[in-house]
Amino acid sequence: MRLLGGPTGIPVVSGMADPVFAGTTLNQITIGEFTDHLHPQLGLTTLWGYRDTMTTVQQQRHLGGVIIAARGTANRIRFTNTLPATHILPVDTTIPGANQEQDPREKR
Repeated sequence: MRLLGGPTGIPVVSGMADPVFAGTTLNQITIGEFTDHLHPQLGLTTLWGYRDTMTTVQQQRHLGGVIIAARGTANRIRFTNTLPATHILPVDTTIPGANQEQDPREKR
């Protein structure tokens, strides 16, 4: 992943020629959990974010990188989910209609 505007810039996902579909750019993105300092006076915070799977840099980003694509060029994005099974936020069961038996974010 390269950064636009230097080391603190916007990350750009690095695509490659797709081995399956000719004339297509393949972008691979991993979704995972990581920790980061959000403020100098606070400890580490657990976050979920994205990283470019195709680089050796394991740096996660809160919002992920951008994909630069040319008009008329096909792009394929492959996401790999490495998130933990338990959600980072608890379910608020005080909301009317919230199911207290099962987390609504879980697959059924």
